[in-house]
Amino acid sequence: MFRWFIIALAALAIAACGGGSESGGGSDPLTLEEYADACADYYDPELYTEGDITWGEYRSKLTPPLEEFKGLNPPAEMRQYHQAIVALGQAVYDFAGVLNQDEILSTSLLGSAPSVVASASIVAEIEQGLPQDIDNLLLEHGCGS
Repeated sequence: MFRWFIIALAALAIAACGGGSESGGGSDPLTLEEYADACADYYDPELYTEGDITWGEYRSKLTPPLEEFKGLNPPAEMRQYHQAIVALGQAVYDFAGVLNQDEILSTSLLGSAPSVVASASIVAEIEQGLPQDIDNLLLEHGCGS
């Protein structure tokens, strides 16, 4: 059940997410279904292949979807979860910024970043407390692994 920790160790495989009416900033909160879809868009293992890109390239790819995901207005029951996922993404982004930007990406370094490990632990703890039907919905939509 620690799928977001796995995501962090896999460098938060990111793709373009959500958008349009799903954005936050004063809009109505998303439904659980809409949030699960946006979350699944945020997590896309197809874009990430260790050894194929540098930390600098990865960071550039991470910026737009992370900013867009931050702007989502999650349903009330997902706010804490959403904030924790955003914090995890930000921790990975920040850590990637202190590394040599020309170096080839290696997920093994993420486990040495205290902020990434702490954020992943918080996500895992929140995730364990999710009602089973919500957890199932997230998994069915591909939000996590």
